[in-house]
Amino acid sequence: MAEIIRMPKMSDTMEEGVIAGWLKKVGDEIKSGDILAEVETDKATMELESYDDGFLLHIGVEKGASVPVDGVIAIIGEKGEDVDEILSSLNDKEEVKEEVKEEVKEEVKELKNSDQILKENPEIEEIKKEKIIQEVTESSDSDRIKASPLAKKLAKEKNIDIKSVIGTGDGGRITKTDIENYSDEKIKNSSQQNIELPQIHSKESYEEIPVTQMRKTISKRLSESKFT
Repeated sequence: MAEIIRMPKMSDTMEEGVIAGWLKKVGDEIKSGDILAEVETDKATMELESYDDGFLLHIGVEKGASVPVDGVIAIIGEKGEDVDEILSSLNDKEEVKEEVKEEVKEEVKELKNSDQILKENPEIEEIKKEKIIQEVTESSDSDRIKASPLAKKLAKEKNIDIKSVIGTGDGGRITKTDIENYSDEKIKNSSQQNIELPQIHSKESYEEIPVTQMRKTISKRLSESKFT
């Protein structure tokens, strides 16, 4: 019977490993205790040992590629076993797992959005009502603009949105002077915007260098120490 070799958790903080190199190839006979590959973890490069006898039927991860903990990396079994059937069976199981996860997520989401929470916590409904009333009140207050009739007329003639003018009168009241000053400032800004700046043409280039698992972990820990 075929045995599935999965990525083991080689350290407490390990989340994925990188296959640094394979020491066996497909078709090789494997005995318990043989070293199959070298795995680069977040702390060191370690040897992946086989605990089963048989033949290496399938390699699921190429050299240099990463695989999460518990991910399939190889299959060991009897010579002539149908690898495609084994892989198909694995894929079916993984799909079932994903479907179960999605179902659980949907159930949790429905539970959170259900009326049961509102019934058990009536204060939530009251908070929602207060928030709606507050938003309506703030909206109606913001629609009232304190401005003198002359300022409104002048803003209309100059095609100025009076809501964008800051009033300097009593209580923030918009006056004729505010409209005139705003109009002068607008003309000044538009004249400044017409200045053409020289065009700078440049071409960016970069070189992509693979990062080791250790470097990834160092980067992650530094980010955690800064932001959390």
